[in-house]
Amino acid sequence: MWGTVLTWLTTFAILKVIAVLAIGTITFVGYQTIMSDLEAQMVLGWSGIAADALAYLAISGVTDGFGIILGALSIRAVIVFAPKIGKLLSI
Repeated sequence: MWGTVLTWLTTFAILKVIAVLAIGTITFVGYQTIMSDLEAQMVLGWSGIAADALAYLAISGVTDGFGIILGALSIRAVIVFAPKIGKLLSI
C-alpha cells in the first residue's frame, strides 16, 4: 500500500515540476524576446530625448519597472494556466 501511495505522490510531484518548469521556460523566453524588442525600440527612441531625461530614466530604474511588470504577468500566467495544464496532464 505504501509503495502505491509513494509511487502516486512521486508521479504527481514530477508532473507538477515538469509543468511548472515548462511554464517558466516559456515565460522566460517570452520575457527575453519582449525585453530585446523593448531595448531596440528604446535605443531608437532615445536618440531624440535630451541627455538629462535619459539620465533621469536610467536613475529612476525604468528597466527594473519593466522587469517587475513582466514578472507579475508571468506569475499571473502560472496562476491561470496551472490548473488547465493539470487537467491536460491528468494530475
